[in-house]
Amino acid sequence: MHRSATLLALDSATGACSAAVRAGGALVAHRFQAMARGQAEALMPMAAEVLAEAGLTATDLDGVAVTRGPGAFTGLRIGLSAARGLALAAGVPCLGVTTFQALAEAVPDAELAAGGV
Repeated sequence: MHRSATLLALDSATGACSAAVRAGGALVAHRFQAMARGQAEALMPMAAEVLAEAGLTATDLDGVAVTRGPGAFTGLRIGLSAARGLALAAGVPCLGVTTFQALAEAVPDAELAAGGV
């Protein structure tokens, strides 16, 4: 998927729960909450909040991205199920990324080019 695509990203694989919208290559809205439990109750409201803040609905998305591990088994099931359900309902692709890929994506391109990481 292209970097300028409008994406909803979900993560519940680790000791936190988060949702974010990226549009035009920029972070438009995000929510993050550290939690050991409760991702099942928190993830979908977070997704709805970031979509509303970005002024979007699920059908405006080009895709849904979700972390697919490594991580906690229950957290992974929650995130993958939510992402797949949203993507199917909106008729958009669902992209699974590893937790490591998600972390690496946050590193600025200039730092990568300089040999950082």
